[in-house]
Amino acid sequence: MILSQLLYHSVLTGTKISNMLQYVLIWCFLVLMTAQSDAPEFLVTPLIRNVTEGVNVTLECQARGNPAPAISWDTNNDTLSTTENQTTLLIIGVSQSKNYSCTATNRHGTKVQTFNVNVKKTSTSTTTTATTITTTATFMNQSTECPLEFIPKRVVERYGASLSVICRPTTTSAEPDIIGWETPIGKWNLNMPDNKSATWNVEQFEDWTFEPLCFGTFSDHQCSVTLPITLYKTPDTVSISVQNHSGPLQEGRRYTLQCDVFNVAPLAALTVSWLWKGEIIETQTYDHNLTKTPENVSSTWEFTPFRNYSNDMIKCLTILDPKQDGPSQQVNTSTPFQVIVHYAPKFTDEYDSVEVVTGGNVSFGCSAEGNPPPEVKYKKYPVAINARETTRGRQHTVSITRATSANGGIYNCVATNEVGTATRQTTLTITPLDPTTGVNYYLILG
Repeated sequence: MILSQLLYHSVLTGTKISNMLQYVLIWCFLVLMTAQSDAPEFLVTPLIRNVTEGVNVTLECQARGNPAPAISWDTNNDTLSTTENQTTLLIIGVSQSKNYSCTATNRHGTKVQTFNVNVKKTSTSTTTTATTITTTATFMNQSTECPLEFIPKRVVERYGASLSVICRPTTTSAEPDIIGWETPIGKWNLNMPDNKSATWNVEQFEDWTFEPLCFGTFSDHQCSVTLPITLYKTPDTVSISVQNHSGPLQEGRRYTLQCDVFNVAPLAALTVSWLWKGEIIETQTYDHNLTKTPENVSSTWEFTPFRNYSNDMIKCLTILDPKQDGPSQQVNTSTPFQVIVHYAPKFTDEYDSVEVVTGGNVSFGCSAEGNPPPEVKYKKYPVAINARETTRGRQHTVSITRATSANGGIYNCVATNEVGTATRQTTLTITPLDPTTGVNYYLILG
């Protein structure tokens, strides 16, 4: 006020004020002139509610003001226990006529509006509850469907996503006197200009089981509908292991591979598949009656490895399809499980018998493959100074120079690794020198 009077006096009297001070005075004057404060004002006209004994009644108190008014409720001068600034009052199983008052207060004033609830007694008093949840809610007398609908009709969103849903009458011929949401989560508001629909908004929805209620109060009845909500969450991890085993697999032994899927929801929308050689070989789904909250689940597959499977890759694939529409599928794949197979040695060459003439030279050997690579050597063969063993790679060779009858006999080649042992026999026969030619024959095998 002082600033405005000073500016006014300066203008009338022509008193000179520095330009800077004049700008400050003008700015302060404009701020003072534009600042507004409003006392509370109700947006919904209170009604006389004629209801049947035992039904549930919802009263809606919508008020505006600056600052926003605080809301409280009382009945017959008795303060009701409600949450702070609760705008909706739900009366369960009303039994007698009462006046309910809503008080809106801010620093600029207080206003009160009163709802008259007149209860018509029935011949047989019954009590109904408001805890039954169905996807299509009904009138309180359970006779017909409630003429309210949601846009969208159902909500399927990722955990933590924002939500926005409109509740509106299904037809203009059955518009409610009052419409609103019964929910402690998020905020809702009536939609202008007719206040015949209401929008519920949540910035970050993280309640796995909660389903909000939209209510409508009509001229002669009240009903409500429950919004079906499905939240989904992709797995934290997908991994493959072998039950009760670690390390390489042994050929011919049966194993149980296990795919572990951690922290995924809902299980009813989950499919787990096993991929081997680029093909799906087994698929598992889960019961639709399982919980909606995140769970850890496992899928198993019986597997018998053979040596030709070594270095194959096996994957576990999860598909989460909560909307059941294909394009919105969430796909996760495990790190490939590399098949490492250990198997017993097997000889790769066959020398069952070898002949050499007396005085001749001969070489023969054996080689074997296995995993781990086997140790190959000759055992239990005739010992002689003219026989020598050499190893080159996986080939083990016996070389004999100027063979004599002492070199003849059975030579046992043994291949061994941690999985098993293989043995192969080679018989060396020494034949006499051809007396007619006197020529020595040299035989080299290997």
